[in-house]
Amino acid sequence: MALVGFGTFATALIPARQGFNPHTQRPMKIRAVKTVRFKPGADLRASA
Repeated sequence: MALVGFGTFATALIPARQGFNPHTQRPMKIRAVKTVRFKPGADLRASA
């Protein structure tokens, strides 16, 4: 989704990965998730 002069929103997939549970001291699997990414437009970058 693009908002002219503001920026673009897009979905991104974060792949599954190996994590660590500090409470149990054991490795654990973290599942893949979708997240939102934002890329600011030229007008927004220029105003900062």
